[in-house]
Amino acid sequence: MAITSLNSNSSTLKLKNTTLDTEHVVTDFIAGDNIVIAPVNPQTSRTYSAGGVNIQGRVDKDARTITFTVEKFGDTDEFMNEAIYAGQVCVFEGSVKSLYTKDGEQRTETYSFKGGSITILPTDTKNNQDGNNEMQIVIEARVTRDI
Repeated sequence: MAITSLNSNSSTLKLKNTTLDTEHVVTDFIAGDNIVIAPVNPQTSRTYSAGGVNIQGRVDKDARTITFTVEKFGDTDEFMNEAIYAGQVCVFEGSVKSLYTKDGEQRTETYSFKGGSITILPTDTKNNQDGNNEMQIVIEARVTRDI
């Protein structure tokens, strides 16, 4: 399964908390960090028999984790903290957009996601190399890619 890693300095991440009806554009990434979009499940499953194989497409193949790191106490940390302690499960949708150039033409790659939730509390990293405090957020959602 391929893992996509996008440089946070050249990507835009928009989040919408559909449960609380709030929106946020992430601008407080840790410098030089990446947004990582990793598959959770295989695309197909296989059943073998004595003489062959049966290959089935999985309905949960589009599930991925979207992992990104932001500054502790920043706007994104506050936005996500509100969702974590809202007293109910919050559902997210949004997009990650990156610009690229092909044949001299500027284009946009878009990862759209919906039905997302925080499955693991954020990782809180202290005393890192830059002296910043970091919060690593992981959202699991159904993700599609458009180029």
